[in-house]
Amino acid sequence: MRKIIHSLLGLLLAMTAVSVAAEPIAMIVNKANSASSLSSSVISDIYRGRSRNWANGNKIQPVNFPVDSEFRIAFYNKVLGESPTAEFNLPGTPELFKTSIRKSANSVMRFVNRFEKAIGYVPLSAVDDSVKVVYTF
Repeated sequence: MRKIIHSLLGLLLAMTAVSVAAEPIAMIVNKANSASSLSSSVISDIYRGRSRNWANGNKIQPVNFPVDSEFRIAFYNKVLGESPTAEFNLPGTPELFKTSIRKSANSVMRFVNRFEKAIGYVPLSAVDDSVKVVYTF
């Protein structure tokens, strides 16, 4: 019986991971941000700390999910080609690049809506008109 329960639990976790990975993810920015679209390489540079300012000179504020989030795992795999635990140094320094961490899509959306310099990623199905989508994957 215990073996069956463990097998069912493993199957359920695998199905959850597949459904999250299959869910389209939207890169979002504040509606006042002048960016209308971003490439995956620009997004990668932002989340690696290589690109730190918007075109107008404002400092970019990237938002991330926690390390164990399925959305972070999918984002890091698809866009960064890295493990969700990967850490990046600021170019030319030993200083770690840091992002803001939010635990839910709603929290990411509120943060991006509130801060003009912010960028984040959420499930496409969670996007509303309070933010602007600049890339989907």
